[in-house]
Amino acid sequence: MWELDIKLEGQCFLYSLLLGVALCFIYDIFKAVRQSFKKPRFVVTLILDILFFLICVLPVYCHLLIFTNGQVRFYVLFTVATGFFICRFTLSKIFLVVLRFLIGVIMRIFSHLGAFLRNILSPVGKFLKKVRFKDKKVLKNT
Repeated sequence: MWELDIKLEGQCFLYSLLLGVALCFIYDIFKAVRQSFKKPRFVVTLILDILFFLICVLPVYCHLLIFTNGQVRFYVLFTVATGFFICRFTLSKIFLVVLRFLIGVIMRIFSHLGAFLRNILSPVGKFLKKVRFKDKKVLKNT
């Protein structure tokens, strides 16, 4: 029985580290999104921080339920934080560079798509304005 408990505690420790790394990657995604705005306003930062908190609470709660039967144990929270900070100071820099590149590509695709749609829909809009203007003239004459 003692060996089983030690094995479960070791698994809990490793999964806590991995959970911390996953939370760091989620944080980096939110950070990259926040940095994609030209001027991150207080409201955008507040909304993203609240959303990050709400997204991260569920996995930590489920982790505590599964491995500690819902008991809050300091070493589990400390290990999650350790995994977060290990990732934050090592892998996070590389991940942020890749994320910024991907966000830039996506923003360029959407800007080109918007310009394409504007070019296609612009003549339609002009035509509809002319038709509407002619309808007003016809209605005034009757």
